[in-house]
Amino acid sequence: MVQNTTMPAYNFEDKDTQYAYECIRSFFDHFVIEDAVSLLESIIKAAASKKIWKKEAPAQLLLYMQLLEELITAAFEITGSCAIRKNAIIANDSGEAAPAPKDYVSRYRGCNPWNSFPRSLILKQYRNPYKAIKKFTRYASLLQWKTYIKDSTEYALLDANIDAAMQSSDVLAIRLRLLQLIEACHLLDVRTNANE
Repeated sequence: MVQNTTMPAYNFEDKDTQYAYECIRSFFDHFVIEDAVSLLESIIKAAASKKIWKKEAPAQLLLYMQLLEELITAAFEITGSCAIRKNAIIANDSGEAAPAPKDYVSRYRGCNPWNSFPRSLILKQYRNPYKAIKKFTRYASLLQWKTYIKDSTEYALLDANIDAAMQSSDVLAIRLRLLQLIEACHLLDVRTNANE
């Protein structure tokens, strides 16, 4: 029997783990990394100001936040079940002077090394995106993240700011964690779905 060598096999993962990785793939099927980061930044900016988010139709914001919540849930599932795909991790002894575009540029049209490079991750997290995901899940509980997503969605669409619900320093820390999550999940998507 000839085995298909173009697609990585993850047959031994349970259904919840497979679904978590499918949520990651779905997020990046809807939003390329550059757009995902830009939308997050604009939503947080709108939520933190008294201006209503007008970058696109409100339905786009609602879809983005729904998929972001699914991405967050997937991160908790992957961390909780220790569902690590080894091909997502770059060995420390790779000896490369600079990151190789094959490790961070996705398969989608219009993606290039400049707009795909993870700018919020440190080198250890770039090599092993699971470190960023684990740090994300330790920062707050799943319920706290879902509450933040709900609050951000509401405040981005209102002429009030999120400072009433949380401190500005918290907003900045949460922004960084969300950016790291998106970039880490993007690396998982690129590295584990490269041949699909």
